Amino acid sequence: MRGEVESMGKSHQAIAAQMKSELEEPLGAFAGGMKERRKIVQSGIEKLYKIKQQQTQIVNKVSYGNHFEESI
Repeated sequence: MRGEVESMGKSHQAIAAQMKSELEEPLGAFAGGMKERRKIVQSGIEKLYKIKQQQTQIVNKVSYGNHFEESI
């Protein structure tokens, strides 16, 4: 009985090691791909945010100028 349990345990260890080796590489590649895509998307969003900030500043300057002219 003990021999059967030990044999089954070793078999489970071997299967677990095989599953780990089969899944580790694809999972690592997937995670790396997601990280790269995130960088690409994030840089695009940051560019759009900077443009929005610049446009907001321009609108604020023009708006301030209009308020100044109206008060004169």
